[in-house]
Amino acid sequence: MRKVYKAEVDIWEIASLPPVFIAHKSKVISMLSDTQLWGTSVTDVEVLGGNLVILEEEPPRQMLESEMNPADRADLIMGDNPNRMEVKFYSEKPGYLVLNRAYTNLLRAYLDGEELPVLKANGPFMAIPVPGSPKERVLELTYFSAATKLSFALSILGILVVVVGIILGRKKAT
Repeated sequence: MRKVYKAEVDIWEIASLPPVFIAHKSKVISMLSDTQLWGTSVTDVEVLGGNLVILEEEPPRQMLESEMNPADRADLIMGDNPNRMEVKFYSEKPGYLVLNRAYTNLLRAYLDGEELPVLKANGPFMAIPVPGSPKERVLELTYFSAATKLSFALSILGILVVVVGIILGRKKAT
């Protein structure tokens, strides 16, 4: 495992696994409450082959399972900003984009402007359920940290203080 970014959020990856792939089947097995079953399932041939993903909890909506398609592909694109990534992918059938990066609840996923859930998968990693499509698509991933939330809140508070000051200044002038 190697650290690829360190700041308000540390980003790790396992170099021996592909950074992202598409799985078309899922099982829900809790690593905490059913450790033995999880341990044997995560070494299953379908998991290691990338067709099955083990989810920590039920996804928000069930997806139809299908077999792997050799035409499926997914590429992780890292830009200059470590808080933003993109995944270019192609899959005609619905599936899970599995990111071999450590799970964090600070990551947000967007496809065509719609936010998609980020699920804990295959232990410490992430999976995002995506619909199938006959064309290549781009999933946008952004980290939304506590520091970012605080800076937004302070900006809004500052604007409110200025507006109240202007209103009160005008009332005193009249």
